[in-house]
Amino acid sequence: GRRLQFQADEERRFHPQYDGYPIGEVIKQADVVLLGYPWMYPMDAEWRANDLRIYENVTRETGLAMTWSMHAIGWIELGFEDEAEANFERGFGPYAREPFKVWTEQSDPQLVGATNFVTGMGGFLQSILNGYLGIRVRLEELDLRPRLLPNTTGV
Repeated sequence: GRRLQFQADEERRFHPQYDGYPIGEVIKQADVVLLGYPWMYPMDAEWRANDLRIYENVTRETGLAMTWSMHAIGWIELGFEDEAEANFERGFGPYAREPFKVWTEQSDPQLVGATNFVTGMGGFLQSILNGYLGIRVRLEELDLRPRLLPNTTGV
């Protein structure tokens, strides 16, 4: 049968984006971050934090909105409040345009790209439901681990 294989760098304790990935190479979005959520791939907190930190630093600033939402969820899960808040803001602030907070594909205010960018909105909703509220759907149970960050004024 077919098998999905994840790369693992035991020495630096992170998951390379692909076989031979050199740390520091700029990427469009960090697919590896999805191992923690929504895949819920079992790994200890050090590996999870290393994956988040390494890929947050090399993901294009003009990366996709849902990328930052997934980073926010990871940092919330690990209890890194400053990183969680920064990525939550990055996941919607520059993408939700006035006057109606319509999501666009581009964070650059001079560019628009796709309007009503559903994947960006979906990432935002996941950062609320699966980040702040900590909802995890498992085969045997439903986990709720809410965590409001210090600068949260409401949900």
